[in-house]
Amino acid sequence: MIIPNLGLFKLKKLFRNQEIEIIDISSQIGESNLLGKIVKPGNFKSRIDLTKSDALLQVSTVNFIRFQEVKKHKHLPLHRETVGTSEIWLVIKGTFLVTVFDTDDSKLGEFIIGMGELVVFFDGGHSLIAKSNNAQILEIKNGPYKGADLDKVYI
Repeated sequence: MIIPNLGLFKLKKLFRNQEIEIIDISSQIGESNLLGKIVKPGNFKSRIDLTKSDALLQVSTVNFIRFQEVKKHKHLPLHRETVGTSEIWLVIKGTFLVTVFDTDDSKLGEFIIGMGELVVFFDGGHSLIAKSNNAQILEIKNGPYKGADLDKVYI
């Protein structure tokens, strides 16, 4: 789904004079165990890699200048083995309450995300509740998805 131009205009207007904000969600159990990141749009230069090169899901934010391009390319059929699932929620419309749980299922906290904001999860648990009507997210995660019975546990 393409965000309508009106939505993009609102985003530009909302974040025009703000710097990008990236907030780490850290475990309180394991040392240096990063559970996720919250990204609130804003100004920045060039590229910010949100994940390390060995992470399950590669996530970056890139600032383009006019006529800058990503050259035509395709990806080679490399065999990759991964364990676990990373997940991204990008808010297209509306607002959501996100709850984050540590690796032992204890509740770490809650926060609100709105249009243009993103949260990426690497570990731990999470939940999402729409706080407005017709709220929409774009959900991205590594696959293949094996179905709820094999792929997740409810906490």
